[in-house]
Amino acid sequence: MSERQALVEAENLAKHFPIRRGVLRRTVGTVRAVDGVSFTVRRGETLGLVGESGSGKSTIGRVLLRLTEPTSGSVRFRGRDITALDQRPLRELRPRLQMVFQDSYSSLTPRLPVGAAVREPLDLNGVGTAAGRRTRVEELFDLVHLDRRLMDRLPHELSGGQRQRVGIARALACDPEFIVADEAIAALDVSIQAQIVNLLLDLQQELALTYLFITHDLAMARHVCDRIAVLYLGRVVEVGDAERVTAHPRHPYTRALLSAVPVADPVREATRRRVILRGEIPSPADPPPGCRFSTRCPYATRICRESEPELLHGEHGGEVACHHAGRLDSPPTPADA
Repeated sequence: MSERQALVEAENLAKHFPIRRGVLRRTVGTVRAVDGVSFTVRRGETLGLVGESGSGKSTIGRVLLRLTEPTSGSVRFRGRDITALDQRPLRELRPRLQMVFQDSYSSLTPRLPVGAAVREPLDLNGVGTAAGRRTRVEELFDLVHLDRRLMDRLPHELSGGQRQRVGIARALACDPEFIVADEAIAALDVSIQAQIVNLLLDLQQELALTYLFITHDLAMARHVCDRIAVLYLGRVVEVGDAERVTAHPRHPYTRALLSAVPVADPVREATRRRVILRGEIPSPADPPPGCRFSTRCPYATRICRESEPELLHGEHGGEVACHHAGRLDSPPTPADA
């Protein structure tokens, strides 16, 4: 895995949203949705981006594709800084970068047949002839295991799983290399989730795709992803191979997320140690000083509240941003507090 070439690179990526109030809509504050995030997505892999709601996951996905403009930082695709591109070269690049959205219904035009929705990217990019585009849509429906007879149906006539397959087909229309799957299975029934995940994995193998898989479900990320990046309040706190992060988490927040994942064995479930976080996730408009997790962390000490830890390579691989990553198996002593 480590030998794979980087396809997408985010460096010190930030997205801040102004808070405006009053009749004159004056700026009175800033929401730091994403605040200095760096990571790499390697060609052909699936990188999972995991965190609670409000941690900035979806914002990162949209900024990577420049559906939302970053406040600062850079995004490189194949070594090319796409944050510096003007609209024309960006439009030429867009077919290579696509997104599958969480809400399959709102991402489709209600009065547009789903076949036409899949054909739309081909029309906008002037791909082939009208007959060729029709044939391409039929091929895409076959690729995502949808009956071609559904092409003339409206979105409300399809099930949630079928609509999500339409969304995947539309994302694949122009032969992308990189796809952001933004909570692509969260709104589906559990049985349908498994079908969509298996479809995404099959398509990755068949079409040599690279995914950023955004989810709040660490158990699903463990199953789907090659590597996992854990996000907390707009910052990455741990990155590593999926197996290592889920088997031997080194950040206390990752441990807390894992402890919330049910275990199939009832004996283990009844006896395993749970990590209960105190308090609520702070507001991104007013993040705490030092480590952003310090207000909820059972291991927090003075240094945690005063100094923000850097994301550093650990002894056993991966990266972690924690002052006490080396001694998390024991609580801090009174002298540290």
